[in-house]
Amino acid sequence: MSIDLNYGFGNSKKLLEKVKRDQSTLYDAIISQNPDSISDAVFNFAVTGYHIKDWLKSEGISGVEDHINENPMLRLCADLCNGCKHKLLNSPREKIDPITSINNSELTCDMTTITCDAMIPINGHTVRMALTSGKEVEILDFANQVVGNWESFFSANNI
Repeated sequence: MSIDLNYGFGNSKKLLEKVKRDQSTLYDAIISQNPDSISDAVFNFAVTGYHIKDWLKSEGISGVEDHINENPMLRLCADLCNGCKHKLLNSPREKIDPITSINNSELTCDMTTITCDAMIPINGHTVRMALTSGKEVEILDFANQVVGNWESFFSANNI
Protein backbone atom coordinates (compact mmCIF):
# COMPACT_ATOMS: atom_id res chain seq x y z
CA MET A 1 0.00 0.00 0.00
CA SER A 2 1.33 3.43 -0.96
CA ILE A 3 0.41 6.50 1.04
CA ASP A 4 1.16 10.03 -0.19
CA LEU A 5 2.81 11.71 2.81
CA ASN A 6 4.55 14.60 1.09
CA TYR A 7 3.68 17.97 2.48
CA GLY A 8 3.41 20.85 0.06
CA PHE A 9 5.04 19.17 -2.92
CA GLY A 10 2.44 18.01 -5.41
CA ASN A 11 4.74 17.02 -8.25
CA SER A 12 8.31 16.81 -9.52
CA LYS A 13 8.22 20.42 -10.76
CA LYS A 14 7.67 21.53 -7.15
CA LEU A 15 10.63 19.39 -6.08
CA LEU A 16 12.78 21.03 -8.76
CA GLU A 17 11.80 24.37 -7.24
CA LYS A 18 12.87 23.01 -3.83
CA VAL A 19 16.29 21.95 -5.09
CA LYS A 20 16.75 25.48 -6.44
CA ARG A 21 15.94 26.84 -2.97
CA ASP A 22 18.38 24.30 -1.51
CA GLN A 23 20.99 25.60 -3.97
CA SER A 24 20.36 29.15 -2.77
CA THR A 25 20.61 28.00 0.85
CA LEU A 26 23.92 26.29 0.05
CA TYR A 27 25.25 29.51 -1.45
CA ASP A 28 24.12 31.48 1.62
CA ALA A 29 25.72 28.89 3.91
CA ILE A 30 29.07 29.15 2.13
CA ILE A 31 28.89 32.94 2.43
CA SER A 32 28.05 32.67 6.14
CA GLN A 33 31.01 30.34 6.74
CA ASN A 34 28.95 28.65 9.47
CA PRO A 35 30.06 24.98 9.55
CA ASP A 36 26.67 23.64 10.70
CA SER A 37 24.80 25.64 8.06
CA ILE A 38 27.19 24.39 5.38
CA SER A 39 26.82 20.75 6.50
CA ASP A 40 23.02 21.01 6.56
CA ALA A 41 22.92 22.70 3.16
CA VAL A 42 25.22 20.14 1.49
CA PHE A 43 23.13 17.28 2.91
CA ASN A 44 19.78 18.83 1.92
CA PHE A 45 20.92 19.76 -1.58
CA ALA A 46 22.34 16.31 -2.29
CA VAL A 47 19.26 14.46 -1.02
CA THR A 48 16.77 16.61 -2.91
CA GLY A 49 18.99 16.82 -5.98
CA TYR A 50 19.16 13.07 -6.32
CA HIS A 51 15.66 12.10 -5.23
CA ILE A 52 13.95 14.23 -7.86
CA LYS A 53 14.36 11.01 -9.83
CA ASP A 54 11.92 9.15 -7.61
CA TRP A 55 9.24 11.77 -8.15
CA LEU A 56 9.74 11.73 -11.91
CA LYS A 57 9.56 7.94 -12.02
CA SER A 58 6.41 7.88 -9.86
CA GLU A 59 4.84 10.29 -12.38
CA GLY A 60 5.57 7.80 -15.18
CA ILE A 61 8.39 9.81 -16.78
CA SER A 62 10.75 7.51 -18.66
CA GLY A 63 14.47 7.90 -19.22
CA VAL A 64 15.24 9.19 -15.72
CA GLU A 65 17.88 6.58 -14.85
CA ASP A 66 19.47 6.94 -18.30
CA HIS A 67 19.67 10.70 -17.77
CA ILE A 68 21.45 10.20 -14.44
CA ASN A 69 23.80 7.61 -15.94
CA GLU A 70 24.71 10.02 -18.76
CA ASN A 71 25.53 12.93 -16.43
CA PRO A 72 28.62 12.73 -14.20
CA MET A 73 27.36 15.45 -11.84
CA LEU A 74 24.08 13.60 -11.28
CA ARG A 75 26.02 10.39 -10.61
CA LEU A 76 28.16 12.30 -8.11
CA CYS A 77 24.99 13.74 -6.59
CA ALA A 78 23.66 10.20 -6.15
CA ASP A 79 26.86 9.21 -4.35
CA LEU A 80 26.95 12.31 -2.16
CA CYS A 81 23.29 11.78 -1.28
CA ASN A 82 23.72 8.12 -0.39
CA GLY A 83 26.97 8.76 1.46
CA CYS A 84 25.29 11.50 3.51
CA LYS A 85 22.11 9.53 4.22
CA HIS A 86 23.82 6.29 5.19
CA LYS A 87 27.04 7.77 6.64
CA LEU A 88 29.15 5.56 4.37
CA LEU A 89 28.98 5.01 0.62
CA ASN A 90 29.26 1.33 -0.15
CA SER A 91 28.24 1.16 -3.83
CA PRO A 92 29.17 4.27 -5.78
CA ARG A 93 27.06 5.07 -8.82
CA GLU A 94 29.93 7.05 -10.33
CA LYS A 95 32.31 4.38 -11.63
CA ILE A 96 34.55 6.47 -13.90
CA ASP A 97 35.81 9.07 -11.39
CA PRO A 98 34.23 8.46 -7.97
CA ILE A 99 34.37 10.75 -4.96
CA THR A 100 37.15 9.90 -2.51
CA SER A 101 36.39 12.66 0.02
CA ILE A 102 34.57 15.91 0.66
CA ASN A 103 36.29 18.62 2.66
CA ASN A 104 36.68 22.32 3.29
CA SER A 105 38.97 24.00 0.80
CA GLU A 106 40.59 27.39 0.57
CA LEU A 107 39.30 29.76 -2.07
CA THR A 108 41.44 29.76 -5.20
CA CYS A 109 41.81 31.75 -8.37
CA ASP A 110 43.67 30.75 -11.51
CA MET A 111 43.30 31.38 -15.23
CA THR A 112 40.70 28.62 -15.70
CA THR A 113 38.77 28.51 -12.45
CA ILE A 114 37.68 31.10 -9.96
CA THR A 115 36.16 29.68 -6.80
CA CYS A 116 35.63 32.91 -4.99
CA ASP A 117 32.66 35.18 -4.75
CA ALA A 118 32.61 38.79 -3.66
CA MET A 119 30.31 37.80 -0.81
CA ILE A 120 32.61 35.09 0.61
CA PRO A 121 35.21 36.44 3.05
CA ILE A 122 38.69 36.48 1.50
CA ASN A 123 39.96 34.24 4.30
CA GLY A 124 36.92 31.95 3.97
CA HIS A 125 36.57 28.51 2.50
CA THR A 126 34.34 26.51 0.23
CA VAL A 127 33.68 22.78 0.02
CA ARG A 128 35.23 20.49 -2.57
CA MET A 129 34.73 16.90 -3.53
CA ALA A 130 37.98 15.12 -4.37
CA LEU A 131 37.71 12.55 -7.14
CA THR A 132 39.87 9.51 -7.82
CA SER A 133 41.51 11.25 -10.80
CA GLY A 134 42.76 14.05 -8.56
CA LYS A 135 40.19 16.47 -9.95
CA GLU A 136 38.27 18.54 -7.42
CA VAL A 137 34.66 19.67 -7.79
CA GLU A 138 33.72 22.85 -5.95
CA ILE A 139 30.32 22.54 -4.27
CA LEU A 140 28.67 25.68 -5.71
CA ASP A 141 29.75 24.75 -9.25
CA PHE A 142 28.49 21.22 -8.58
CA ALA A 143 25.11 22.58 -7.43
CA ASN A 144 24.84 24.75 -10.56
CA GLN A 145 25.52 21.74 -12.77
CA VAL A 146 23.08 19.46 -10.94
CA VAL A 147 20.28 22.02 -11.21
CA GLY A 148 21.16 22.69 -14.85
CA ASN A 149 21.06 18.98 -15.67
CA TRP A 150 17.62 18.61 -14.11
CA GLU A 151 16.33 21.75 -15.81
CA SER A 152 17.47 20.34 -19.16
CA PHE A 153 15.71 17.05 -18.46
CA PHE A 154 12.49 18.79 -17.44
CA SER A 155 12.61 20.98 -20.55
CA ALA A 156 13.36 18.08 -22.91
CA ASN A 157 10.41 16.16 -21.44
CA ASN A 158 8.02 19.14 -21.40
CA ILE A 159 7.57 18.94 -17.66
